[in-house]
Amino acid sequence: MKPRVVLLMVLGIILGPAYYAYCVYFSGRTGQTFALSERAERWVGPDGAILRFRGGLGYKPVPLTLAPEMNLVALRLRFDLPDSAPGNAPLELHYQATLFEREHTVLERAIRVTLATGRSRSADIGPLEIPYAGDYLFVLEEVGRFSQAPGVSLSIVERVESANMVVVWTGLSLLIVAFALQLHALWAGQRRHPNR
Repeated sequence: MKPRVVLLMVLGIILGPAYYAYCVYFSGRTGQTFALSERAERWVGPDGAILRFRGGLGYKPVPLTLAPEMNLVALRLRFDLPDSAPGNAPLELHYQATLFEREHTVLERAIRVTLATGRSRSADIGPLEIPYAGDYLFVLEEVGRFSQAPGVSLSIVERVESANMVVVWTGLSLLIVAFALQLHALWAGQRRHPNR
């Protein structure tokens, strides 16, 4: 492999997948963490409003105080299924996560998690920009009723970096060029030495 192809591949990986993974999974600072354990068909919110969950059960809503100095903010859910859980088959779990600011829906996301006994999975919601300081309410609803519910925790991740997609696409373009050059070199080598 020629040095310029290697250089293009290394640059492409750094600017593309590595940079994107850093922004999405590793940037930011984890702040408060909340354990979500209680589930019910309905909950009374901090403002007295009643939240009903017709299709399944909802976890007790979590009040959050968010402010612009935390931007960008991601909500990280962690699902844990203990070794003591019955059965060995992986569970296919579906959730609906919603962030409210008073009566307004700020963010809504469907989450699907495949979880095996003794394993953990994380899912990030966001990142989102908080325009002004205020009280928010996070609600996590099961879509369907789970006979076996995993342990769930919610973490607030502050100052998450948003990936610059121009940089990401530049990295991916460099990778494509590197692979094209390598394929061309292999094809040219086979033409020069057809009997090898």
